[in-house]
Amino acid sequence: SVELSHTSGNVVAVVKDDGSHRLMRLSLSGRRLVELRSSMPSPVILTGLVFHPDGQQLAIGIDCATHPSDAYVLDLRNDEEGSTPVRWSYSEVGGLDTQQFVAPSLVRYPTFDVLGDGCPRMIPAFYYYPASASAEKPVPVMVYIHGGPESQFVPSFIPSFQFIVNELNIAIIAPNVRGSSGYGKSYLLLDNQRKREDSVKDIGLLIDWIMAQPELGGKQARVLVDGGSYGGYMVLASLVHFGDRLLGGMERVGISNFVTFLDNTKPYRKHLRRQEYGDESDPDMRAFLHEISPLTRASEIRKPLFIAQGLNDPRVPASESEQIKERVRENEVPVWYMVASDEGHGFKKKVNIDRYRIAQVMFLRKVLGLSDE
Repeated sequence: SVELSHTSGNVVAVVKDDGSHRLMRLSLSGRRLVELRSSMPSPVILTGLVFHPDGQQLAIGIDCATHPSDAYVLDLRNDEEGSTPVRWSYSEVGGLDTQQFVAPSLVRYPTFDVLGDGCPRMIPAFYYYPASASAEKPVPVMVYIHGGPESQFVPSFIPSFQFIVNELNIAIIAPNVRGSSGYGKSYLLLDNQRKREDSVKDIGLLIDWIMAQPELGGKQARVLVDGGSYGGYMVLASLVHFGDRLLGGMERVGISNFVTFLDNTKPYRKHLRRQEYGDESDPDMRAFLHEISPLTRASEIRKPLFIAQGLNDPRVPASESEQIKERVRENEVPVWYMVASDEGHGFKKKVNIDRYRIAQVMFLRKVLGLSDE
């Protein structure tokens, strides 16, 4: 976003950078662009830029992993780089000590393809881990895969992540695999159509990285995958391709078959989705989409699975969850299924979210072997 003050001639802009935000200032009089390196958390998400009428003070929303979004005011008069922002609001966190909340580290791991300089492509990921994690006392890990796929995981305040890390003692790694936004157009297009499973390979290489981390258990790492919508497809595909190294998966409103998904999603979405996944009306593409769909290889899913679905979903119809549930249960592995008759694409009502969170904790404890910890 960009904001201009006609009074002072100041222009400020938020620039995306590796899943975080940077605040830039352009002085029209000096014609210079500088970064406002104020005392903000890092990584940080910035929203709602508004100038004071004097053009020298800037109201801004600051959101980060360790506290919800709050209003701040930044005084641009003190120096070129700006002052420490003054906090104007304190969002409710239920009396919890925010000092105990965990901020993620940005890590990068090598994937399968090599760039023009001869070096492997590096995939960025945000890594949350409990303070107690060590080689002597390794912790299990949940890989969270965002939806979209043209979206991006950003380290905003996610209460469930803080609970999982602090209370369940589970690390979380949230990768921005190829096809994610925020890293340029070339990166965004790396998973389109017939390149679909290249993004799944990125998860396989992440599991390799996890199994090289002593604090996560090394070769004995306990790994579970989690995601929603397109991320739900990635969970199912990961269980197909890497099930021997995973303990289970949790998916919400996920795509299980690209052909039936494109056949049944609402008409207003079909054209846009075909640009991303391929045109299922073309016989060759239809055969390809069928081949790579998790439903086609459901017999290979042999680890516990938790599926959540809104019955009225116009984007990923409930039939996608129903069909994978039935097929995986034929393998005689546990499949938990939670369906809400009053929800659509994801759970939005508090009563349903609360029920899902309770079930999620039960599933994590059971699958990751946390009952006695």
